[in-house]
Amino acid sequence: CGGCHTPGVGRPLPPQLRAARDTVSATFSHPAHAARGGAGATCTTCHAALLQIDDSALPRPTAATCGVAGCHDGDRAFPLTARCTTCHAQVPEAFEVARPTARFMHRRAEHAGAPCAGCHPVRGDEVEVAGHAACAGCHAADFHARQPRTCGACHSATEPWRHLRADRPPPARTEFGAVLDHASHPGACTGCHALSTSLVQLRPPRGHRACTGPGCHGATATPAPALVACTGCHQPGLVEARAARRAAAPWSVRAAFRHERHARGPDGAAVACGACHVDLSGRTLMEVPTPPKSTCAPCHDGRAAFKLTGTACARCHPGVPRGPRPHPRPPPRRRPRRCRARIART
Repeated sequence: CGGCHTPGVGRPLPPQLRAARDTVSATFSHPAHAARGGAGATCTTCHAALLQIDDSALPRPTAATCGVAGCHDGDRAFPLTARCTTCHAQVPEAFEVARPTARFMHRRAEHAGAPCAGCHPVRGDEVEVAGHAACAGCHAADFHARQPRTCGACHSATEPWRHLRADRPPPARTEFGAVLDHASHPGACTGCHALSTSLVQLRPPRGHRACTGPGCHGATATPAPALVACTGCHQPGLVEARAARRAAAPWSVRAAFRHERHARGPDGAAVACGACHVDLSGRTLMEVPTPPKSTCAPCHDGRAAFKLTGTACARCHPGVPRGPRPHPRPPPRRRPRRCRARIART
């Protein structure tokens, strides 16, 4: 009896059913579902488990039984992946779900093989996320579970009666680098490189706002590739490879150089990007040549800024350069050994 009823001994109270660990008891209506006819009027559509057991237990339906064809399939009624609080409005007792700490990553094996357009449809001139429909195909069991495990990877919580807002911001560094030929993209550098963060300087803004202007890439027409051809520009691993290559470059100034400090010259006039980046060849930023040292000389002349030929090299080139030394030191001279016989005579 104790499995369903309160203790029948001790204080004389009538037996009562325990509160079911469910979240739809106050909003679900049997008459409303039966009035729809078809599958909604058949008890075994939801309570099919009753046919397999005796009358000693009452198996409760799961979310999977609500999403059958003709019910909450997105056609006859709203789908299971939307409007959770329409049915789940009551907080059950002792409902605890651990929120995962890992965020969604494209590079994981289960996501790497999926086509881009399956999750990122193009609407207008922007690529968007399809929402839960793109996730439900693989994570259907988790959407139907009482304690989902993956929802918290993107949302603020996993409880269906809460307003689940997406609070996991995208990572500071994108997983995909863009292949772009600067020669075929004329225009001001700051038209695309306009965003600076605590980790990255002068990066293009997130999304495709810098790519969908007049005469630029669109959904179908305009210069190729179109927005639906994601792999025409985006390639995984380019950002990490670029950072590793620049960090390992001999005498690199990557760790100390800041663009905002060099935005204006000694006279206060704005310094154009092309004044330093005289060579923009290469299809990726990793292949763009580093500005030559001669572009630093007009400012680092010993008056406006420290001189290039002075002793302040470490201000731009911190740390020990990687790779072979440009000027190896000669080996130390060895003193000639004196003859032992001569030492004895003296």
